[in-house]
Amino acid sequence: MITWIESQFLQSCVTFLFAFLNFITFNYFKVNESWTRTSLEVDQFPLLRLPLLAREHVLCMMTPFELIDLSMTSSKAKRAVIFFSRIKSRFSVSLCMIYSSFIFIKGHENEWAYVWKRRQSLAGRSPYHIAEFSTNPRTDCLRWYDAIKEVLGCRIDDCVSRPDKSLTDWLRSNQSSIEKITLMHGDQEDFKYFFKTIKFPKGINHLEVQDSKFINYEQLMRLKARNIVLRWSYLTSQEINRFLKSWMSMESHLDLECFQINFCINKALNEIMDLPNKVTADPNSMERMRRCFPKYTMENGFDIRRSDGKVATVCLGRNNWIVAVLFNSSAIGTD
Repeated sequence: MITWIESQFLQSCVTFLFAFLNFITFNYFKVNESWTRTSLEVDQFPLLRLPLLAREHVLCMMTPFELIDLSMTSSKAKRAVIFFSRIKSRFSVSLCMIYSSFIFIKGHENEWAYVWKRRQSLAGRSPYHIAEFSTNPRTDCLRWYDAIKEVLGCRIDDCVSRPDKSLTDWLRSNQSSIEKITLMHGDQEDFKYFFKTIKFPKGINHLEVQDSKFINYEQLMRLKARNIVLRWSYLTSQEINRFLKSWMSMESHLDLECFQINFCINKALNEIMDLPNKVTADPNSMERMRRCFPKYTMENGFDIRRSDGKVATVCLGRNNWIVAVLFNSSAIGTD
């Protein structure tokens, strides 16, 4: 009972501190429209005067927006937030830079977003979304990430972009590798520079290339992501067949979980599926494929077995999408 009462009391204190923090941040320091802070004002800030354990408990319950706002009130507050974020990293970041520029901040249960728009009328703020007006959205997006990454103790886990040279250099300067990458349409030389510059760690989760005409068979064999998606590929049916055979013989892509590719060759499934010991996929495997890829029409498929017993179901979907999903199973048709 005492523990419950103490917990409720602490929760009430946290709620009060949040309300007081918002008041301080958006009203108190803006009285003279100068945002200047004296050392006395900082010392009187209530959160920074709490014992370390109580302060960490409050910071742990704050959203990334609240942590960033707090860090901007003073250098002392910023140091406190950075110290907390280093020992208790809670967030990851996704960047999306296509038409608008976004920073998505992901927590365990929720997601928050900054977005930069070229129209002033679209600017605004809500608990989970902040939209800023910008004449150069991408530059402002990258500058803001540089400003907040230390405060939140986060790294970029996911990036969707057109990979021009300046963006590639910026990504490399921030971190050596990224877990999930989606590359949109762009200049072929920019794509080549990206793949030459950015390291792909063993076990990268997802690599998707929207315009993969420049990726040849040798380059495909060097892509070591667990999930590979190649759109508008110029790979031939014979090369796709060689790729599947290399997986079956355990010569490459041992950690591959999913491979998707579309191509411009009609009636190519017979050449692709010229594989040893293939069998028609049973209804359970086909149903599983349809659940995983509901937007593709899949009439039939084949199960192929790797030399260690793992199984892939290979299907030809609508619009010449070839889809191979590799299951960690030792028998065909089992999970």
